[in-house]
Amino acid sequence: MTTDPLATPYLDPGHVAGVVALPDPLARNAAITRGYHDLSEAVAELLGRDHANWLTFGQWASAEARESIDGRAVPAIVRPFFGHEVATAVANGNAVIFGDVALPFVRFVQLYAGVRAGDDPAAARSTLLADPLVTASEDTRRAFAAYADAWDLLAAGDPDPRARAERMLVANVSVGAHEQRVADPFVRAAIPGRWISAIIAT
Repeated sequence: MTTDPLATPYLDPGHVAGVVALPDPLARNAAITRGYHDLSEAVAELLGRDHANWLTFGQWASAEARESIDGRAVPAIVRPFFGHEVATAVANGNAVIFGDVALPFVRFVQLYAGVRAGDDPAAARSTLLADPLVTASEDTRRAFAAYADAWDLLAAGDPDPRARAERMLVANVSVGAHEQRVADPFVRAAIPGRWISAIIAT
């Protein structure tokens, strides 16, 4: 029996907030990684599975972050000096980034999952692009306009698959640009006393 991707609890903003507020950093990371997966599947249900959406990459990044949170990514020789600082910065960044990016995707899925055959999707688009979660930055607005374009192309029978691929790329890169700015302070904090290295790593 296949689980309905559009029935995940991660489509409830209250559930997302609860995950971000979990006190245990490893339990929170596991729930965030699961959240990226579930939301990625929900978006793929609407936009197709032949192009990854940004949440797919977020799931991978969150899983990778776990090695810094549990200390495995920090060399043993410096772990007593920097391990806790690195783990805290990565765990906090993991939570803040997920809390920032999940909610506009939740809004996208809520709106477009409700569009039925014969409906005019323009209403969903205008509501989406006026939502403060989406207009938080120029990058997020560009991203979700491009995701909406990809939805329109798919709904029209995908007359130009290259155009849909391009819109997905624009959307993913734009979300990534926004989230990189959110991540920057945590990347710097995760490399104590090494601002130049932190900027290079970013």
